[in-house]
Amino acid sequence: MPPNTTPEQRAIICVLKKLGHTNDDIRANLPNRHNITNCAINYIFKKYADKENYDEVGHSAGCPRKLSERDCRVALRHLANQDCCNATELHHELFPQVSTQTVKRALRWEGLLPFHQASVPFISFKNLHIRKRWAVEHLDWTVKNWNAVAFSDKSIFHVFGSDGIQWCWRRPGQRLDPRFTKKKLKHGGGKVMIWGMVTSVGVGHIVQIEGNLNKDFISNP
Repeated sequence: MPPNTTPEQRAIICVLKKLGHTNDDIRANLPNRHNITNCAINYIFKKYADKENYDEVGHSAGCPRKLSERDCRVALRHLANQDCCNATELHHELFPQVSTQTVKRALRWEGLLPFHQASVPFISFKNLHIRKRWAVEHLDWTVKNWNAVAFSDKSIFHVFGSDGIQWCWRRPGQRLDPRFTKKKLKHGGGKVMIWGMVTSVGVGHIVQIEGNLNKDFISNP
C-alpha cells in the first residue's frame, strides 16, 4: 500500500503523468516527497487519473491503521522534544499495544527516515549564548577586520602507537597473532603537543608545548 498522500500531491502526479513526465521528474516536483516510490506514483495515477476530485480517498484494502493520526502527532512531538529518541522507546513508552515495526511504519508515513546520529562537539547552554553573543557583535565585520585576526589550535601526536581504531586483514583464529595486534605500553608511550596558527597572509610557525596549554601560556609563551 502506498504512503498517505495529499490531494495536491495526487493532482501533481496525475497531471505530470498525463504530460508524459517520468516518475523521477514527478518525484522531483512533489512537496514532501519522502517515501513516494515508483509503485506509489503508478498506483495513484491508476486510481485518480480519471477522477476530478483528488480529495476522494475511497475504501482502502487491508486492515485499518493501528496508530491514528493523533497517535502520529504525539509520536512526532515526543521525538522533537527528545522525550523519546527512536521507535523502540516510542513503542515502550507510548504504544505498547503495537509492535516496534508498526511504530516505524507510522513514522515513515509521516516522512521520517532513520539515520545515524551525527557526532558534534558538546556545547553547554552557557557557552551557546556566549558564542551567539560574540557572533552578533561581529556580524558587521568586514574583510579588513578579519584580516587582523589569527586563528590558532593545538594538536597532540602520540609517540608510540595511535589512539584511534586500527584495522587489519587476517584469517579467523589469528586474533592474537603478533602480526595483527596493536601494541601498547602500560603507562603510555609519550606524546608531543604542538601549537600553530594561520593568518590572512599565511601559516605561522609551529611551537612545541611543554606542559599545559592555557591562557597563561598564550600570554607568556
